[in-house]
Amino acid sequence: MAKSQFELLPLFAYGTLTLDEVLEAIFVQIPLTEPARALGYGLCALDGLPYPGLAQVPGATANGLLLTLTFEERCLLDDYEDDFLDLTEIEVTNLSGMSLRALAYVVEPSLEGPPWVLPPGGFKSMIESAPSLR
Repeated sequence: MAKSQFELLPLFAYGTLTLDEVLEAIFVQIPLTEPARALGYGLCALDGLPYPGLAQVPGATANGLLLTLTFEERCLLDDYEDDFLDLTEIEVTNLSGMSLRALAYVVEPSLEGPPWVLPPGGFKSMIESAPSLR
């Protein structure tokens, strides 16, 4: 059976999924990555959680990585991600300015919080201080 166009799209990763240590923990080997931006999306705080969610925010830009994943890697990531995130097709821009379609785990609108601010020390210090994120 042929894979749908939806299944073949790269995945826009943001937040802790941009760290090599996190990608290695999920996939063992880091997948092919490319820097990208999601225009019209921003990182939002999630109540009680130390990591951000991706939400539609007019005028915002979220920086992240495009991940090229196999079907098996996509299944691993689906198991890793929270149930309240919706896998959604979005438009992203790579560093060359080329517009591309990608999938992203987007926060359900009812769970969107205020803009998320990276804590002092960045993502790595976040992971070091939160054993459940390692």
